[in-house]
Amino acid sequence: MGVPIVQPCEVALATGGFHSLAEIGEGGFGKVYRAMVHNRPVAVKVMAEGGLQGQAEFDTEQALLARLSHGHLVRLLGVVRSASPPLRCLLYELMPGGNVEEQLASEGGRRVLPWWLRLRVAAQVSAAVAYLHGLPASAGGPLVHRDIKPANWFLDGRLNAKLGDMGLALPLAEAEAAARRRAGGADREAAMVGTWQYMPPEYRSSGVMGLKGDVYALGVSLLQLATGQLERLAELLPRCREALALGQGCSLLDPKAGGWDEAAGERLLCLGLWCCQDALEGRPSSQTVAEQLAKLWLATDEALKAAAAAGGAGAAGWNGSRQQGGHEQQQSAGARQQQQQQQYQQLPPQQQQHVPVASSSSAHSAQGGGGSFWRFLTGGTQ
Repeated sequence: MGVPIVQPCEVALATGGFHSLAEIGEGGFGKVYRAMVHNRPVAVKVMAEGGLQGQAEFDTEQALLARLSHGHLVRLLGVVRSASPPLRCLLYELMPGGNVEEQLASEGGRRVLPWWLRLRVAAQVSAAVAYLHGLPASAGGPLVHRDIKPANWFLDGRLNAKLGDMGLALPLAEAEAAARRRAGGADREAAMVGTWQYMPPEYRSSGVMGLKGDVYALGVSLLQLATGQLERLAELLPRCREALALGQGCSLLDPKAGGWDEAAGERLLCLGLWCCQDALEGRPSSQTVAEQLAKLWLATDEALKAAAAAGGAGAAGWNGSRQQGGHEQQQSAGARQQQQQQQYQQLPPQQQQHVPVASSSSAHSAQGGGGSFWRFLTGGTQ
């Protein structure tokens, strides 16, 4: 099934002429806008001329997402391709929870992602990676993502995680061919793609990027989930290795995540380090990682349900962590909404009707409000 074609005028109208009030993100590729297209909330990724993602990346992302189907991959809902006026856009399902890196970077000790939710995020994203790696050749696989990091892990309204940004993804055979071409080049670093801190040693040294390279990047991301550390990533791996060797892994767990189950936290650290082995042969497959994280999340989920049913202290801490995090998220969303409404009222009336501004009800929905806690926790499976 092909991706629906959206007309440039529809997107221009839905974003208020790509107004700054509709802007929700920006990167090397260009800007992202919130919009309502065909009665559906979407994120419009506008490719900037001269940006980091050119026509090849645009075509790759469109082609791949059009044929992929997984519950934890961000869905592509439409595409804009126009020569006059020149405009290239990809329309995705709107992910109101933002990306995981933004949540981990929260200031003031605000616990946006409690520890148990981080375990669920890890299990969900690893399942998406395993899906890409497990695609058969007949479906264009296996696929190497080549840019796995928390900034590309997105959260929906129930804070379920989805892997996005497929612009650098390649079938494994093409990624290996690209590595061979780089190996013969004079300037190997200039031809590299992805984010340096998440690149495996073999890619930095020889340009080799395969499935185990994705596993390495996934491992660094798991360590960040556990520790909350976003900067000085060169120090992260040795710190984790040393702490676990000394039996002090719990000292690294992010206090903003609330009262960790220490065994679960240390297991997450161990899985992250296993993925980050220098030798390719020492790293697990993404399928193994996904299986281990699924088991970890299932065990945690069952333990928390049992504690909640018994009304134990663990359940109180768990519920308290969620309530405080949710309350602070709503306060932050309310402040942003108030500022946005003030700016909106300053616009001329003809522009106001075309600028999408989030309502209080949609902000509440983004926090999982109105639904049972168990549906929120399990992603709607119960």
